[in-house]
Amino acid sequence: MPKQRDQHEIVFRRETSQDHRRRILSLREIFADRRVIARRERRTVYVVIKHTPIEPGIDPDLLAEEIEEKQTGTPPRNISVLRVVDSHHRQEKLIYRITGSFSVVTDGYVLQVSYAQSIRYFVSKVDYL
Repeated sequence: MPKQRDQHEIVFRRETSQDHRRRILSLREIFADRRVIARRERRTVYVVIKHTPIEPGIDPDLLAEEIEEKQTGTPPRNISVLRVVDSHHRQEKLIYRITGSFSVVTDGYVLQVSYAQSIRYFVSKVDYL
């Protein structure tokens, strides 16, 4: 039986919204050999949800800390993990997601940034490759 080569594919995408408030970074990798197809997708979304001008005479770092302290109702970071196994279709997926927010001082403004990062793994067993 001739040896079959493994396959590997990488796709990287970077998008920015027209008003420059949202930036999306995504990476997808697909690995395939004779018995398994594995796909990993990593996606990160950053959204500027608030920008506050820094007035003269105010310490920007203290202003950033004050804005973070006023933020209520959302924890600084939320982590969730989901694992699904489908034995009938011989598939397994694992989804790891982190959401949160942080503040950045830049160019006379304090920007409050919300983010969501997800990593997804999909594994399928196949007999036809």
